[in-house]
Amino acid sequence: MAKRLSTTKEREKRVSLKFEEQRTQIEGECQKKLRKRQEELGSRIHSGYGQGELRRIQIEKVRELAKALVAIDIEVYGEPANEKAVNSIVERIKEHVDAHIEGLINELALNQSIPANSEQGYKRQFREEGVGIIGNIRRDLLLLVYERKRENTLNYFQVICWVVAFLLFIVLLLDILKIVSMTPERLALVGGIVALVIIPFAKKLRILGVEFERLSKDASDKMERQN
Repeated sequence: MAKRLSTTKEREKRVSLKFEEQRTQIEGECQKKLRKRQEELGSRIHSGYGQGELRRIQIEKVRELAKALVAIDIEVYGEPANEKAVNSIVERIKEHVDAHIEGLINELALNQSIPANSEQGYKRQFREEGVGIIGNIRRDLLLLVYERKRENTLNYFQVICWVVAFLLFIVLLLDILKIVSMTPERLALVGGIVALVIIPFAKKLRILGVEFERLSKDASDKMERQN
């Protein structure tokens, strides 16, 4: 148990160190963009358009930080294998995103050039952007889980097909050599066995005009939660 806790702490430390390196780089790039945009805006910097441009760059910084943290998390902990693992990553990322969003909101309060009504609008925009960033991260991670499961299933299915093809070749060879006699009944049984091997990999199956769709585990869990 102690060794397990030690390993977890070591991983958390690695994530923290790697993220600090990325954060310094991303924030440095953000400051360069802000200074460049401020120079380009000139006197328009205090206008609604100018302030909106600066806020857009700051939001982009939070988005890049979140992406960097996701990449580091996956590098250290590995790719998520299911929805539960995705939720764990999202929770870790959400803490950082919320902290940065609140930091931007606190900066607004110190900016004397922003009217009170505009400040409230920016605060609402920042929080909405934060929710959007987290939502996009969750979606991308779930897509990653789906793609990995799909790749694993296809690889497994490919192996099964090779094995079945090899066995059928052996049966055919035995029939040609007159060692085994393949009757129509036996051929039908072989066809049934092959079908039973392949059917579990099929998402949809049509029999006598009736279509059956296999319910995935995630979909089943979602239905149980709704009930």
